[in-house]
Amino acid sequence: MIIHNRVAWLCWPAFIYAAVTLWGIHTDLQPTLSHVGIGGVDGMGDWQQPITTQALFPNPITAQQWHFDFESTERILRKVPLSDSEELLFNTQLLTVLKRAVDTMPKNMNDQALQRAALLVSKGLPSVRGKQLADVFKNYYQLQQAYSNGVESIDDVKLTDKYSIFKALIKRQDHYLGGDVANQLFGKQRAITAYLYDRKAINQNSSLNRQQKQKKLHALQYQHKNTLKTNPHAGLFRG
Repeated sequence: MIIHNRVAWLCWPAFIYAAVTLWGIHTDLQPTLSHVGIGGVDGMGDWQQPITTQALFPNPITAQQWHFDFESTERILRKVPLSDSEELLFNTQLLTVLKRAVDTMPKNMNDQALQRAALLVSKGLPSVRGKQLADVFKNYYQLQQAYSNGVESIDDVKLTDKYSIFKALIKRQDHYLGGDVANQLFGKQRAITAYLYDRKAINQNSSLNRQQKQKKLHALQYQHKNTLKTNPHAGLFRG
């Protein structure tokens, strides 16, 4: 009988501790559960984390803090081109996807916000491919922001003629994306534009007669077609 009483007294502290713990959990969850109705969140639309978690993480990241809906951006990025071996392809299709995705983002994001967005982008593809996509996404966003400034210049000299602006454009693309990636994304567009400018220069060269112009134009056309067919930079990014 004495042994039974001793065991009962020893069990009482454990029972009291368990009761206090359960009551603490209940009070922590009560603010959260008060906002949830049958079938989900009520009209308030806000989920509140438990008090204990809030004490550890007082500044949670919310959708309001991001100032954009990343779900729509993510949906667009799912259409990035991949090779048969699931490698990310750097081509005009990727350029189209990047443009659409960047258009969903707010303008003039600071570096911290852009890094957060790039982190989310990196989770869309496994390992190296995710990092590649995140890097080109971030760089293309910065390139688009540079476009929006509307000032075309080389070494701070404002440009007016179209050919100089074209050369400045190439320089800007190379600066933000890197020469290899920029050539893969814009190579065909660059080649066509350069061909048109070279053709115009030949036609406007007063030192050439008609026969000489025709000869140079034929050579230029052949060179242009060959460039488009044998561009060594098309396809996978090998940087």
